[in-house]
Amino acid sequence: MPNQTTEQQTEQKPQPVAVCTRCGAVSYSTEMISGQCAQVTVGKRCTGVIGSAPSKADWEMCPVCQATGRNGKLPCGPCDGAGWLYVRNRKR
Repeated sequence: MPNQTTEQQTEQKPQPVAVCTRCGAVSYSTEMISGQCAQVTVGKRCTGVIGSAPSKADWEMCPVCQATGRNGKLPCGPCDGAGWLYVRNRKR
């Protein structure tokens, strides 16, 4: 079992640094901050803006996938494959 933990840690996604103010899409690029979200859903581009979220307190590792973004062979549902959950202003 120790090898499984080591393998899982090496597969972990980095913590995102930004999040869309409308749809919640995450970004790993600081260059995207303050720009328009590029997420497309049902053929329409999101109207949100990418906001800065660089603090470790802004994010929690997804408890389902442990930051890998995968639940078995499928993308993880709770974190939408990002591996991290945006929690700023949601802890109450």
